[in-house]
Amino acid sequence: MENMEDVENLNEESNENQKSEKTFLSQSFHGSRRHLRKLSCNALCIVSEYGQPTLFITLTCNAR
Repeated sequence: MENMEDVENLNEESNENQKSEKTFLSQSFHGSRRHLRKLSCNALCIVSEYGQPTLFITLTCNAR
């Protein structure tokens, strides 16, 4: 029984250590929170400069 308690204590300590470490991804990392925030900021700047779009076109292409 003592071995199980020791393992549980070690797991709790390692979880506490992992929670205290923070990782930051740069804007150049696609999909990171900072990258998405920069994209939304750019979109808002374009809309404020030119107004709302009247037509929205999307294109897709297969690279075969």
